[in-house]
Amino acid sequence: MLVRAAARVPEHEVKKAGSGHEEARVRMLAEELHARNVVFLGFVQRSSHLELWERAQAFVVPSVWYENASIAALEAMAQGLPIIASRIGGLPEQVVDGQTRLLVEAQNVDAWEQALRRFRSLSGEAKDRLAQAAQRRSSERFSWRGHLDKVFSAYSEVCG
Repeated sequence: MLVRAAARVPEHEVKKAGSGHEEARVRMLAEELHARNVVFLGFVQRSSHLELWERAQAFVVPSVWYENASIAALEAMAQGLPIIASRIGGLPEQVVDGQTRLLVEAQNVDAWEQALRRFRSLSGEAKDRLAQAAQRRSSERFSWRGHLDKVFSAYSEVCG
């Protein structure tokens, strides 16, 4: 879906990190659509993630699954990256639409194209505000210390 949307926005480079059983099919789709703006990085060592995040303008999560919490999205938010994500599963709870990211209807190519165009049209200041809000939300809501506090609070409530 993201490849199809990116093909419609050729002026916007989209880098896809990671590999898996669908990689060959997705690469073929990009070729068929002449989506030269989609760059396939393949498997990226964990030690290289920070370098990618530092150069990125946003982190895209075009999920079609009802996952509870996207660790990848949380890690990107912690690095101060705005998130463009599917409105599915736990993603809408992780980030706040318009403040830390753009939410997009899952499996809707037109909506993904619009989201890419919308993000591309944002000013540098607006992108910076999204990045700062993502990092702030990550540290306030999803920090390790905050998680432990909630766990201990739940145990205290249950145990009296």
